[in-house]
Amino acid sequence: VIPCQYDDIHFLENTENTIIRLYVQRPKYGLIDTLGQLAVSAVYDQIGSFRENRLAVMRDGLWGFVDNEGMEIIPCRFREVSDFYEGLAAVKLGRYWGFIDKLGNVKIAFQYKRAGNFRDKLAWVETDKGIGYINAHNKMEIPAQFEQAQDFDRGVARAKAEGKWGLIDAKNRWILKPKYVDIRPF
Repeated sequence: VIPCQYDDIHFLENTENTIIRLYVQRPKYGLIDTLGQLAVSAVYDQIGSFRENRLAVMRDGLWGFVDNEGMEIIPCRFREVSDFYEGLAAVKLGRYWGFIDKLGNVKIAFQYKRAGNFRDKLAWVETDKGIGYINAHNKMEIPAQFEQAQDFDRGVARAKAEGKWGLIDAKNRWILKPKYVDIRPF
């Protein structure tokens, strides 16, 4: 069904085995569907994961995004990117992180040292004061007070304070006070 012209192929994550990641000699990556039809030309140095109809792609050391038709919607201009969650992706331009929408419009300016994903309407961001959580309008909902933090998952986030990990809710209340060396994802 798929001609023997690729050096390697694998199913792409989160596509229910309907899209195949392919590798050709250069090394460059692209995508084909299960019928062997080219979906994304093999011109990318790396391919990320497919989420919210956007696929992170790297060309010449910079990241951008293509849609599920293989069209490059957001040009490769970012140093690092995360996947889209709740319509926004954290991206790094220069030394700082900000957030873009699915068309590449900057929704939250590049001002953070690091940034997580919007989950349960909040994303963690690192400032000079520490790590806190912002909403999609860049309002600090949970003050920058943590040493480390993770994305929210079902209303709970892992956060580290005074060298120990605990669990917080979206109202900045400790569900589990920090006392653990590590807490793994749910």
